[in-house]
Amino acid sequence: MIFRCALISTLIACQSPDTSAAASPVTPPQASFTTAKGNVAIKLEIADTQKTREAGLMHRKSLPKDQGMLFVFSKEEDHRFWMKNTYLHLDMIFVNAAGKIIGIIENAEPGTLHTRGINQPSLYVIEVNGGFCRRYGIEAGTPMSLVGIPEKPAIEPW
Repeated sequence: MIFRCALISTLIACQSPDTSAAASPVTPPQASFTTAKGNVAIKLEIADTQKTREAGLMHRKSLPKDQGMLFVFSKEEDHRFWMKNTYLHLDMIFVNAAGKIIGIIENAEPGTLHTRGINQPSLYVIEVNGGFCRRYGIEAGTPMSLVGIPEKPAIEPW
């Protein structure tokens, strides 16, 4: 019995992996902006549920310069943000369903309850370190693309 178990284990270990269905590489979520200063790409954390959107970047002491958070909503609306329990100055980039930057709020003041928005419907909002947009020349209309994000935002129960 021991010999049979050892033989079966050896046969299983020696089988070649199934390569008929090649694994497709997973693209990490990122945003890429095409500016007069060149292409700029950032890695994105995704906030696509009510809980993750509410938490956002609260309580963070730092954010790497090549990272941001993408807020994904279930429909285009006039989304508004506050900076409660947020310790960082942030730029907020509002993007419509067509993937066009339609507005930016620069250097939102940390720790405030004042709500901020652009008075236009957006489907996505990207938060990055304050000064990011000015540094790279990102403004409304700057060409951009989102890669590796959920195709359909999470639909949440009532």
